Amino acid sequence: MATAVLVALHGVMLVARYGFGNPGFLKLQAFFDLNKEQNIPTLFSTLQLMAASFLLWVVFACARRANDRDRYYWAGLALIFAFLGGDEFCEWHERMIAPLQHAFHPTGALKFAWYIPYSLLILLFVVGYLRFWWRLPQATRRLFAFAGVLYVTGGIFFEMLGSKIFTVYGWDSVQFELEVMVEEGLEMTGVAVFVYAILCYLRDREGTFEVQLAEPASAAND
Repeated sequence: MATAVLVALHGVMLVARYGFGNPGFLKLQAFFDLNKEQNIPTLFSTLQLMAASFLLWVVFACARRANDRDRYYWAGLALIFAFLGGDEFCEWHERMIAPLQHAFHPTGALKFAWYIPYSLLILLFVVGYLRFWWRLPQATRRLFAFAGVLYVTGGIFFEMLGSKIFTVYGWDSVQFELEVMVEEGLEMTGVAVFVYAILCYLRDREGTFEVQLAEPASAAND
């Protein structure tokens, strides 16, 4: 629902901007623009990714307690999503664009360039995690795959499409803004599905669990 609201707000701003000649409330656009950073959608996406990382670390803790063979795969996923959260907030991948463009002079669909090394990392991830994924319960396996397809489609495929649109229509165009709306909507939906999948997996695996953030006072006094 939060993703739908943020995407809808972006759409409302586009209609107001291109259909009604910049009405006064467009001063709020910077707070909700999916094409901008350091605003409410960015904060939401970051919190989503960090929530996924935290839940994955909970799964790792449960798996380690049970001496599960896959415990370190869960720890690796937790670290990956912590990195993605940091990337979302700090714009690390955007900072790669200029050096890559200077080095390789990409054009068209490859102009933004950062997704070239990220695509290679995704390929390595798929190869490294394929057996782990196949050992998951069927429902979890399907949800993880669906979430991954949504996220990668938005983050890589539509980013490439956006790069091509950018070269034709420019940054400040309705075509590029619409592409961004679809791209960000797919990414946020993918993470939401992934968080849901982890929660379902925890429910089926543990039933209930407790997260202890500090040592109990009685133990500390002992």
